[in-house]
Amino acid sequence: MELFSIGVNVLLTYWNKDFIDTFQRYDRPAFLRSLLYFTFIAITIIIVSVYKDYLTQLFLLRWRRWLTNDFLSKYLSKHAYYHMSLLKNDRPTINDTNDNPDQRISMDINSYTENIYTLAIGLLNAFVSLVSYVIVLWSLSGMIRIKITPNFSFEIKGLMVWSALIYAGLGTVITNLIGRALFHLKYVQEAF
Repeated sequence: MELFSIGVNVLLTYWNKDFIDTFQRYDRPAFLRSLLYFTFIAITIIIVSVYKDYLTQLFLLRWRRWLTNDFLSKYLSKHAYYHMSLLKNDRPTINDTNDNPDQRISMDINSYTENIYTLAIGLLNAFVSLVSYVIVLWSLSGMIRIKITPNFSFEIKGLMVWSALIYAGLGTVITNLIGRALFHLKYVQEAF
């Protein structure tokens, strides 16, 4: 579902280009067609978003239920809960007792499933979005010819892609340099 959502967003990017082009050409019939096309895209985005949320919650609920049942069956099998309390040599104190372990297991599993799902989907989303939007930028950007001498020139294809990569690289380097200085200043500030 995440891939379909990214596909619809890429489609929206192409629609945006066509919409602006028709607007600049003062082409009223094409402009009205693109508005109708946007209605279709907007309805698709809404349906995909709602369905994606539903399927995500359903998947997480089933995964949590399965993991909780598995962990609790292991916890309760062969009196493992009893053996855990015998692992300590001295008498357990109030802080050492495992109060309500089934609830703790359930809460930990809830946190685990949500974090793993968010991390995995985020990684997939970032990778597919990167590839998709590089393709979009490459197809939308033109070619620039750089002339060094009258006899020597070269062309750079996908100028917007290269510009975005250089911008991101420079932004990362500058942020790293500023962040490194701030780290030391924060350390000095915390010392006092």
